[in-house]
Amino acid sequence: QNNLIFEGVRMLNPTVYMVCSQSKILTSAFCSVLLLGTQITRKQYVALLVLVCGMVMVQGEEGRGQNVSTHGAWTGETLRGIVAVFTAACTSGFAGAYLEKMFKESGTEKRSIWFRNVQLACFSLPVALIGSVWRDGERLRANESVFQGYDSVVLLVIALQAAGGLVVAAVLRYAGNVLKCFAVSISICNCALATTVFANDGHNLSVTASLGIALVIGSTFLYSNVV
Repeated sequence: QNNLIFEGVRMLNPTVYMVCSQSKILTSAFCSVLLLGTQITRKQYVALLVLVCGMVMVQGEEGRGQNVSTHGAWTGETLRGIVAVFTAACTSGFAGAYLEKMFKESGTEKRSIWFRNVQLACFSLPVALIGSVWRDGERLRANESVFQGYDSVVLLVIALQAAGGLVVAAVLRYAGNVLKCFAVSISICNCALATTVFANDGHNLSVTASLGIALVIGSTFLYSNVV
């Protein structure tokens, strides 16, 4: 999935990539319905579509002003980038729904969040080691430390990533994959607002981005207050 995302970023205009990547909100909902039997009403589907529109408006503004001269025309590479992004969106939706199923499964074999995360680590660590050997095999054979370049900032980022993974696991366990999409969207909007307030780089929140944030907030209330 990370490779697909990288290919999408490399081949696409940043704005096009950000717009296409928001399809993961809808794929998460569809996979939750298929794998978990989640009941989503028509009004909630409308809320999801409004959420997608809001995120497109917020993140579409972030892509403007970047260098897009190499992505000006629709080429075969552009098409491959779009396919890569949509494929990543589908795998992301499936992974989220399947993880929710793992965390919420009932019966005598129900396991804790900690146990499930250890299980996932048992699969991810060998893959990470193989990737390290594949990319940095020469440095490792030269007796350089695996932890070369690690400083306090790197350790802080690792701790934040680990804590974030546990938070996501708790959200999937006690809330759900679809609600996670709303939480991620709201966090992105909060980052945009915080950048406007605290950054001293002349960044101003545009009218389009402001409307997008309003749509994200409105879609959240619409989804959670279905009559």
